[in-house]
Amino acid sequence: MLKQKIRNKEKRWTLTIFIVSGISFIGILLIQYYFISSTINAAHVNFDKAIQESMSKVIYQYEKQEIADLLQTKLSKYKGARVIQTIDSLNKELFKSLEKVGLDTTLSDSVINISRERIRIQIYTNKYGELVQKIDTHIINIEKEQADSATISDLSKKSDLPIAKEETIDSQLDSLVGWVRVPNITLPLKIDSIYQAVDRFLRRSFIISDVMEDFFNIKHFIPVEQRTNAKVLDSLIASALTENNINIKYYFGIYSPSRQSIFLENDSISAQEMIQKGMMFRLYPSDLFAPPEYLIIYFPNKTSYILSTMSNFLILSLLLILGVLGSFSFILYNLIRQKRLSEMKTDFINNVTHELKTPLATINIACETISNLPNDQLPQMLEIIKEENVRMQTLIEKILQTSLLDKTSIQLNLSKINLHDFLNDLLNDLHLFLKDYNADVTTEFLIKNPEIYADEIHLRQVFYNLIENACKYSNGKPEIKITTRHNNKYIIVEISDKGVGIKKKDLKHIFDKFYRVPTGNIYNTKGYGLGLSYVQAIIEAHKGKIEVISETDQGTIFVLYFKTNTL
Repeated sequence: MLKQKIRNKEKRWTLTIFIVSGISFIGILLIQYYFISSTINAAHVNFDKAIQESMSKVIYQYEKQEIADLLQTKLSKYKGARVIQTIDSLNKELFKSLEKVGLDTTLSDSVINISRERIRIQIYTNKYGELVQKIDTHIINIEKEQADSATISDLSKKSDLPIAKEETIDSQLDSLVGWVRVPNITLPLKIDSIYQAVDRFLRRSFIISDVMEDFFNIKHFIPVEQRTNAKVLDSLIASALTENNINIKYYFGIYSPSRQSIFLENDSISAQEMIQKGMMFRLYPSDLFAPPEYLIIYFPNKTSYILSTMSNFLILSLLLILGVLGSFSFILYNLIRQKRLSEMKTDFINNVTHELKTPLATINIACETISNLPNDQLPQMLEIIKEENVRMQTLIEKILQTSLLDKTSIQLNLSKINLHDFLNDLLNDLHLFLKDYNADVTTEFLIKNPEIYADEIHLRQVFYNLIENACKYSNGKPEIKITTRHNNKYIIVEISDKGVGIKKKDLKHIFDKFYRVPTGNIYNTKGYGLGLSYVQAIIEAHKGKIEVISETDQGTIFVLYFKTNTL
């Protein structure tokens, strides 16, 4: 009763340890999972942020490129024109400049055509040391577009006038607006600077105004798939991603919600997948009064790419998890193993106690009886005492085997042994034992030179344990066969029987110390769970190995491998 209570208490403690350890391990896994998930989510956010920055830059550069292309088109369109187009304030300033050089003009509100090739201007110093200009004008035509015109012809004047100061001319430029185009002519006078400055300023103002008008109108007439240059856009996207160290496959397209249409750069992906999984960015943000058009970019390998950038972190995390899992499994395995070992030791002690009590009680009874027995019965009683003594001696050897197996190394007394002679001698010594089981033992020796180096005492016990098991675990008459053969490396001994066999679930444990194959409570099959563990330890100490082949109700074969003729 007390033992049962102790065992129940041990089971409760073991169960508690299992539960606490399991909860702790699961908690560690959950924390690690949360940490990894948070890191991956942060990586996704950073990736999306980098893509947003890249696409904003792409859209800005593409829109700027579109304006530059329009500007270049306008510049080529107006190249070589010979017109000065002005508003009223520009006309006034220009005619004031002409009056200062002695030209009588009539104000026109619209367009002025001046053939400047017919105006000759010279610079020289007069007698007072002043810098003067000489203008010889043949004709100046002033026309008003689609209205009356006034013409001054065959006007020839000569005048000596001081040149206007640079500050005055520059101040006049500030009020000029419009567009000027002058033929390719170079004059060394300040009046030419006025014409050139006005020419540049007014031309740029007019072109920019024209470009902006086209830019705000183009979206109303040109479909987005025609307006957009896919190759240029692809080049800008690739360049922006490279600058952000993003090397990933992508697809892009242009989506128009107003028309419910999408223009794809690559037809290998469906429009629905692009819209559902892609990232959208407004393509022409300066289109204030037009329906929005969107640039869609889709990364099919986004998750795998992000994980690849975190490969070192994920590998370390995985190793940490595996390390914790391995440690936890090892602890549980050893805990279970120690528990099972403790139970087997308890059974071993109980069996040994029983085995010791039985021969001691028998010997004690024999000793008490022997004094009262007649002389003719004494030999029989002495034989009983002798048998019980042998039984106790065998038990002591088993216990010594237990202490031997606890040692890290086994000391062997090696000598050269002829294996065939050794086995024949052993079978002769076991004649009475085999007769008790009515066992039939046959041998088949196939080796010409069966010499090995071995410890004869330990080797004798090895074969005795195997033959004893073959007899104990046989149904009916034991049939045992011992075969020897060899290969290039080993001398092989097979001990086979036709007994009950061993179940698969027990095969992996039969060499464990104190492990006994369950056979019920049959006395003649009870053992101490030491025989096969001792056999394995001795064979391995001889640098050999042991294998077992068994099927339930078909018998068992133990195969022993010994090194050939080596120390």
